[in-house]
This record gives sequence, C-alpha cells and structure tokens, in this order.
Amino acid sequence: MDRKDQGMIPDLEFIGEWSVASGVTLASFLALLAGAVYLRETWKHHAWLRWGLPLLRAAAVFLLVMILPRAVLTHRWMTGDAVKVLMFVDVSESMSLKDDAMQKDRKLMVARRVGVLTEDLFDDDLERAIQLLDTSRETASRLDPQESGLEYHRGVKKFADQMDEVFTQVKKVGPGVWPEAAARRVEFMAEVVQPADRLADKVMGNDPRSIQRQMLSLLSVAARWSDTLRSAWKVHVNSIADVGSEATVAAEQQISTQTRIQRVENYLFASENGVAGKLSDSHNLEIVYLRGREAVPFWSGDPGLARDDRGLPLEFDLKATNSFTDLSAPIRERTGETDGASNRVAVVLVSDGQHNSGNAPIELARLFGQQGTPLFTVGVGMSERPSDIAVLGINSQENVSMEGRVRGEVILKDDMRAGIRFPLRIEHEGSVLWSTNVETRAEGVRRIPFDFSVKETADRLAARYPNVKYASQPVKLTATAGRLSEDKDPSNNEGDFRIAVGTKKPRVLLMDGRPRWEYRYLKNLFLRDDNWELNALLAGAGGTTRAFLRGKGPGRFPDTQEELNRYDLIIFGDLPYGQFTPQEIIWFVDYVGDRGGGMIFMDGRRERLGVFGPTQLGILMPVKFKNGFPAFERTPMKFDVPAVNDLLSPMNLTGDPEMNRAIWGSLRGPHWVSDVTAKAGSETLASLVYGPNKIPTMVFQRIGSGKSLYIGFDESWRWRFNVGDLYHQRFWNQLANWVMEPPFQVRDDFVAVDTGNLRYDSGERIRIRVRPQKEALRRAPNPVISMVLEQEGERVATIRLRADEDGSMIYRGETPALGDGEYEAKVRIEGVLDSLIKAQTGFSVGAQGRMETAQLHCNVPLLKELARDSGGRYLPEEEIDSLVDLLAPMSKGNVVEEQISLWNSYWWFIPVVLLLGSEWYLRKKAGYV
Repeated sequence: MDRKDQGMIPDLEFIGEWSVASGVTLASFLALLAGAVYLRETWKHHAWLRWGLPLLRAAAVFLLVMILPRAVLTHRWMTGDAVKVLMFVDVSESMSLKDDAMQKDRKLMVARRVGVLTEDLFDDDLERAIQLLDTSRETASRLDPQESGLEYHRGVKKFADQMDEVFTQVKKVGPGVWPEAAARRVEFMAEVVQPADRLADKVMGNDPRSIQRQMLSLLSVAARWSDTLRSAWKVHVNSIADVGSEATVAAEQQISTQTRIQRVENYLFASENGVAGKLSDSHNLEIVYLRGREAVPFWSGDPGLARDDRGLPLEFDLKATNSFTDLSAPIRERTGETDGASNRVAVVLVSDGQHNSGNAPIELARLFGQQGTPLFTVGVGMSERPSDIAVLGINSQENVSMEGRVRGEVILKDDMRAGIRFPLRIEHEGSVLWSTNVETRAEGVRRIPFDFSVKETADRLAARYPNVKYASQPVKLTATAGRLSEDKDPSNNEGDFRIAVGTKKPRVLLMDGRPRWEYRYLKNLFLRDDNWELNALLAGAGGTTRAFLRGKGPGRFPDTQEELNRYDLIIFGDLPYGQFTPQEIIWFVDYVGDRGGGMIFMDGRRERLGVFGPTQLGILMPVKFKNGFPAFERTPMKFDVPAVNDLLSPMNLTGDPEMNRAIWGSLRGPHWVSDVTAKAGSETLASLVYGPNKIPTMVFQRIGSGKSLYIGFDESWRWRFNVGDLYHQRFWNQLANWVMEPPFQVRDDFVAVDTGNLRYDSGERIRIRVRPQKEALRRAPNPVISMVLEQEGERVATIRLRADEDGSMIYRGETPALGDGEYEAKVRIEGVLDSLIKAQTGFSVGAQGRMETAQLHCNVPLLKELARDSGGRYLPEEEIDSLVDLLAPMSKGNVVEEQISLWNSYWWFIPVVLLLGSEWYLRKKAGYV
C-alpha cells in the first residue's frame, strides 16, 4: 500500500522546546514591532508602498521566529497488510459486579495496571522475565516447519536468543525477592537455554519436522518454568501485600469498589499506554460489544492514522446490564462477516466467562482452531468461588389445571461450606405455597424438587375480577432461599417464575360410527386426563347405525352452529354419509375456516371417509381419495417420519431428532391403511412403507383460520404394546393441542385476549391475538383495536391490531423488541370506554432465572479451554498488556512514517528569501536603496 491508496492527510507537528503558543506569540509580537518601525519610514509614500513593505518585513520576521517551535510535517502510511483484531467486550450484567474477594496479589497487580498504585514496590526483573518467556513460547508455538527453511531457522534462532534474555532477567532477581533464584537459574540454563541454543545451531540442513518435535518438547519444559516463575512472583507480591503499607491498603480498597467493566475501560482507554491505543498502532482493531445474542460495533481504529486522529473513546457508551451471555453465536456471526482470509484475523474475548445462553462456545473455538483464527481470552474477575447461595432458575410446567399440582425443581447453587441449614420456599404475594429446609453441601449446582397445589391461589385471584373469565390464569410465583450470614450476594437468592392455571378445559367432540378399538382407547385417554373435557358420540353398536341425538350437553350433537363453535377440537371418525344434514356439513366448514377450529379425520374400514370427498366436507380433508376407496393391507408396515427438529411438533416423541426417528421406526404399524394421495399444499407428517410402496398416512393442512389433519388408519392403540401410555398418550395429547386453536388466555363481555407465553427472552417480539365479543361489536361494529403495554403503571407501547383477512374476527399484532421486566397488556377499542374492558393479561421478558449473576467468579477453566482449542492464549485481566506482544508477530503490516523538518528545509527558507528579496526589490524601485 502507498500513501495514495491510504488517502491520508499529513500531520503538522511541532517538536521544539518552544511550544506552538509561545512561538506564535513571540513571532507575532516581533513581526508587529518590525512592521511598526518600518511603517514610520514608509508613512509618506503611496498606499501600496506604505503598507506593502512593512507587511513583507513582518511576514519574514514571523517565519524566522517560528523556527523556534520546529515545525515537522509527518507522512504516515502502511506497508504490507495489518491483521484484523476483533475485540469482543462482554457487557452482560455479571460484568457490573465488584470483586472485593479477589486475592491480594491480583488486586495489587490490577491496581498497578489501572494506575491506582503508582509506587515502585515490585521486582520488575522477575515480571519481565515471565512476560518475555510467555510471549516467546506463544510466538514459537506458531512456527510452521512447512514454511521456507530460512524463515523457520530464524524463528528457532529468535526463540533461543529470547531464552538468553529471560536468563539475563532472572540473574538480576535477588534472594530477597526469590530465595531460590540462584539455584533455579542454573536449572533454567540447563533445561531451557542450552537446549534452545543447540536446537538453533542444528536447525539448518536438518529435517524441520524432527526439529519441530524437539521444539514442542522444549516448549513444554518452558511452560513448566513459566509456572515456576509465576509461583515465585505470587509469593513476592503477597509478601508486599502482607506488609500492609498505606499505599497497598488504599489500592486494594479502591479496586474493591470498581466494577469489572470499569476496570476494562481503564485497561483499554485510561492513558497513552491503554491497550486499545497500542493495538491500533499496528493492527486494524475493532471493539465490539457482546450484548446477549448480538455483536454490536463500538469503535474501530485505522493504524495508518495518527493516534489523535483515530477518535479513541474514553469510556464505553453501553452499560453492562444484559441479563444473559452468549459467547458463541454473536462471535461466530461477526467473525464470519470479516473480509479476507481467516488467518488474517485474530479474536480477543474480554469476559468473565459466564456463558449461560446458546450453544456451547467450545465448538466455536475448535472451528477457529481449524481455520487458523486464534482466540485470545482475557478473564475478568476473581477466579475463586465465594461463599454464596443462589437460585439459578426454576424448572416447572408452564400450564397446570385448577385441580392439578405444580411440580418441578428449584435449581440451586450451593457454594457455602457444608452443614448450614436454611429455608427454601415458594410464595405468591407473601403467601407461602411450599417450603422445605435445606442443608448446604458445598457441591455447586443442586436440584430441589417441589410439589404443591395452586387451586386456593387461583380461586383468590379469580374472586378479584368476577366478570373476567380465564382460560389460563397467569400466576407469578417467587422461589426464595433464606439469607445466611456468610452469603456473599443475597440479591441472587430469589427467582421468579410464572405458571398458567387452566380454569377452562379444552372441549373435545369425539364422533365415531362404531365402537372400534381406536375409539375406545381415545375415549378413555381423554376421560382419564383432567386437562380435557370430552363429549363422545357413538352412531352405532353391534352393526346397527343410529342418528346422534341433537341438543346441548354430553351425549348430544350440537343443534346450533354457535354450540358447535364452543368446541376446541373435533375428531371425526368412521361415520356414515347420512349422519349429518347439508347445513351441518357447512357448520364444520365454517368451524374450521372461520372460527379457527381444529379437526382430525380418522378413517376406518367400514363407512370410509372417502364418501364425504364430493361434499363440502371434502374441502377440509388434506387428501384425495381414489376411485373405490382402496385400502392397502400388508404386514408389517413401518412408519416413515421425516426428521423432526421442532420441539412443538406432534411427531416429536423425544427431544433428539435421530432417536425420534428410531422410535417411529420401532412402533407397531397398522394392518391396513387407506390408499390416498396428499393434496397440493398439504404437509405429510408420516407415511407407511412396505417394500417399494409408500402411502401418506398423516397429512396436515391449514384451511382459512383453522387446521385439519387426516389419519388413514385406526390402529395407533397398537403402540401401547409393552410400553403402555408412553407413546400413545403423548402423541394424542400433542396432536390435539397442535391441531386445535390455542385458547384465549382471558375474556370478558367485550374481548378475548391472548399474548402467548408467560415468559419471553430478552429482545423477543410478542404476538398478540384479540377477538372482540358481541358486546364490543354491538357498540363498535367495525372496531379499531389496540393493545396497550404497561410496565409498573407506565405506558411503554401501543400496538395497533389488524383483523385477519379471512373474516374470522381475530385481530393480531406484534410488539417491538421489549426490554426486560414485567408487562401488563390491556385492550383499547375506539368507541368503548376503557373502564368497561376488564380483561387483561401479563407476561415477563428476560432471562429464565438469575443465571447471569448467580456465578460470581470468573469461569477461568472455560476461557482457558477456548483459548487452547483455538490456538490462542488465556490472560488474566492484569496481564492484558501482553496482548500487544502476543499479537505483534501475526501482523505483516508496518506503519511507516516520513518526517520533513520544515523549520530546517527549503520549504521554510525559500518563502523567507522570497519575502526579503521582494522587499529589497521594491525598496530599490522606490528609491530607498
């Protein structure tokens, strides 16, 4: 690259003993004085001589005096390529913690690094020896025996020379600093320095692979010596800390009051020696925030610019408040956006290592290692686990029936010494619903199961709003671990979670033409489960067929469309063609298409659902029937289910996609299946396979606002063989919940409202559903509906909802990305008083539990593993300066400066000569000479 490519503007600098201000002041004074004296001589002449000659003299005097500040014009440009350094800074909430329990020696080193401890109390020779040894090891570990022999030889020789320098530094360490120094340096000479010299002497002309094996062995020995020197350094620093001088005590106290992110600010920006400035001198440095699942750019610096022109910040402009940390996805995404070859990129992670969301970062580190992209990790915070009890999270089912029980577990962090008893309880608005006594074990993460009834709490909440009907009543609960005197951080002893108490059971209409096994098992399945309300209708028994009784209540088919629409799911079995009137057939079509209901069609051998194909009911079926309604009868047929990656899919019988497919392959197949074809636009969830024959047997489609599913066999009851309800009950429960329209959480006379889940992750968008009821439509036939979100009584967002185009009278909307906190959702309808609409619901946004601040220490093992597997290096925060030396060998770019001393050049004296020459010529012409 040349200067033209960089497009850089030269810098004008002044390097003399006189400052610019002093020089300009003196030069201006003398120039004015010279001009004034000259003006007395030319005062009586023409205007151009009267003013021109004094001005020429004054300008010449000004330039001559301005030699004193010594003006220098600096051109700066890059040669070669500068490596791209992406520095990711963790801004999660745990980075706002303070580390008053950090070890004394580390506190003093941190204090010295951030400028709090300025006294020269420590032995610099021992510290320099450690830094040089570690940097040399890092550089030598990157030597490639495949590169040219001369380059490899130079690398080995440089390592040997550096080991000599380390030995020179160790020789300067006195016994007062390291009592064993004299004896140990002899060992260091024999084990490291001499072998390195011998290796450097024989590298030329020998097999580089053999030399590399010896080098790796020598580096292992050097690593052991690094640990030895560090142990001596730690003893040295602790001995000074134990003296307890006024300076060290004050420094320890001041570091105890600084948060982790504040210390990182000091490391990077506090002074001219800040790491950001040094790195940007020779690298393309970019600092990026790690904010949850996002990588947010903060600052970048061009090494071709003078440091003052790079706009180095003084502090971060984003607070460390994010409620979870992902050390994988955002780094992977941002690094993938970098232009150029991967080996021209180095990644630095500044974090306390508290990864608690997303995929494990170790896979990313291994990927970096394969790509040749080193990851250097800087661990911020104390490495010791302080005595602490914390509620990390609560695992519980989100939905429970009014008569059911809440079961789950409290995930507890137990870093307290063993044998201390404390209470653990779950409360609602101060009322204790469950409690137990726990004894500390100092064993890290523990899981404490709980089981309690929530009926009394739900009844109490329902009594507050008697005109509001809840399909699922949200209840916010709090798990609290009792405070202990030795507990480091009592603020993490609580964790909130929400459950939805189902006060309205989903209604299922099960209809069949005969009491076949599938009908019997399904009827018993729904009747045994308290979470469902079943109306089972049977058209015949023992071969006879009879019409359903019409009317309201159990055992009767609904006599009005309004009554049919009250059901959440309809299972349509092997029914005779004449069972329903043409008007009732239209009710089914409207139930699915307009009302948004769900229907499951379950074929049979006798009456065959194909007879309904030509009717309007055939619109709802996602399959086409062949002439004569043929059936395929072979054994054993096997299920073929595509890979299921969606945990909410009804075909998911286990959390693992491969295991799920294996389970479906092991289930007993039916003895027959209807030979149908799937309609265009439908989705085949499962097929039955026999030899080359593959028949779609579970086919799904959306119709208008609703869903329909066709099942071409009636023998799922065979799945119970040897395993009972394990798969049969799970499948049908999942299928029913998946096909039917999700119930609205809460309704009153004016609206039905639903905001989906009770808890969302930070930054998620919440989908809202509202259906106006008759009373609202009577007052506002074409309603304009909005959802108002409030947080702690303050309005934070208003979302305009839009009606579905299918005429289902369901209004939908989506919130913007919301910040963490508790939200209340209220409906506004233009033309309807707000006070009349009582139905409202709520949800929370934020990380599940308190994982972010539950672990108070720096996760050093994780950060070391990331560095090791990527080919990088781990550094504790007090050694962050070592990044400059570690990254230096990676860059093939150099900043070249060319300085022109203007004060001592023709560029300065030619204008002076021209000014004085012009003055002399004009004086002569005017007759002064």
